Amino acid sequence: MITNVKSIKKNSCNKLFLFAFLFIATPLFAVDMDEKTKQTHIIRLNDTANFIHNGEAANPTPPYYLGNAEQQEIYSDEELSQAFTAIAVSKNGELFSSSISIDDLKQFNNQTYLEQYSDYFQDKMQQSSAYYSGTFNIDNIIKPMVIMGEDNRKQVTNPALSSPYWLIGRIDVGCTGTLIGKSHVLTAGHCIADGNGNWYSNLDFTTAQNGHYKPWNKCSWKKAITTEAWFKEGNSNFDYGLIVLDCNANGGSLGFGPYVSGTHSITGYASEKPYATMWTDSGPVTSTPYRLCYQIDTSNGVSGSAIVDSQGYVRGVHTTGSPTKNCGTRITYEVYSTLHYWMELYQ
Repeated sequence: MITNVKSIKKNSCNKLFLFAFLFIATPLFAVDMDEKTKQTHIIRLNDTANFIHNGEAANPTPPYYLGNAEQQEIYSDEELSQAFTAIAVSKNGELFSSSISIDDLKQFNNQTYLEQYSDYFQDKMQQSSAYYSGTFNIDNIIKPMVIMGEDNRKQVTNPALSSPYWLIGRIDVGCTGTLIGKSHVLTAGHCIADGNGNWYSNLDFTTAQNGHYKPWNKCSWKKAITTEAWFKEGNSNFDYGLIVLDCNANGGSLGFGPYVSGTHSITGYASEKPYATMWTDSGPVTSTPYRLCYQIDTSNGVSGSAIVDSQGYVRGVHTTGSPTKNCGTRITYEVYSTLHYWMELYQ
């Protein structure tokens, strides 16, 4: 049964303290949980995951519509705490949950901080010998496709040779993701789960892929995490997620932090362009409490792409399109803290 986020009462027993201490004016997140502590934060669920294989769900769900791109609501602290609860799945179908209190999230709102990037190029690139066997087409489910007037996108012809492109990659499900940790890929929640309680199974990741050329080997996924608000309700205000890989994709990661105004770029794998080629566009971004909107051109396959500022930091995740604008999930202070919490728990 799908449970409405607003119908769940706060359970003080599940109120978990966020082990996250930030040095003010210091950009690094300075906490490491030991394994015992992590296990006290993760609840194993009795249910088994329902996967969508080859584009077909066991219980068919309607297409992912984009009309709620500008959905805005006022949430109580209780509702926000529940909305930010993590739902995670392992590749073998185990399900987990991790709660976080709104008080823990709010403790960072008055601090200035930014997660630095680890952006270096490996001395020797490796070309994968794996043969591309094709991936299923879920265009009827994932459709952030809107070109605003003239198509201004430009192809990134050698993504493995420059930043931030060598930290952006293709997810086999037909989306784009960005390394924000050596083995953590930031993407849209709807690239991980359909918003109706079902998970996608084809989440392997190849960084800087360019056609059939894979400068680094493809990494398989081992866990995927999104918000309960997206997973159960399809709430686009909380449409973001992480994929945990079984290897270090290329050793680097892109920095991220709460949204700041200015010109931003969106780069990803446009599905209507030649196979697995990377395309980019940039422009100004406007913000609301939960969303970022823009006239930056996107198309199918760019879903999950990072919204990157002029300094190379991730400030949001592209998710949706509408007849008048494209939009994405804003990295707020709460989202920033939640991502760190997930990255500590799920490795």
